[in-house]
Amino acid sequence: MNNVSFALKLTSFIRFSLGFLIIIVSALVYMPLMLLMIPFRGIRIRMGNLYGKVAGPAAIYTIGMRPKILNRERIPNHYPAIYISNHSCALDPLIAIWLCPIG
Repeated sequence: MNNVSFALKLTSFIRFSLGFLIIIVSALVYMPLMLLMIPFRGIRIRMGNLYGKVAGPAAIYTIGMRPKILNRERIPNHYPAIYISNHSCALDPLIAIWLCPIG
């Protein structure tokens, strides 16, 4: 029984480390590009959306989370919406950007 517990803890640690590594590496590439795009607001917004749509799911699925989205069809793609998060996790902003249809 103790070996199973250790294996689960090790697997969780490896998954968390890989998710953290994905965020770190992608941020190291992304941040200098964003600094270069300071004068171009539209490009920055599209780059932020792209980052959230790529890095968010990659990190979330790597650590083993499987988000469940209820009533996704009720979120209109062409109207403003308010997204509320309790920020109980450092990945909440990435989840929010990933789920938002437009930026």
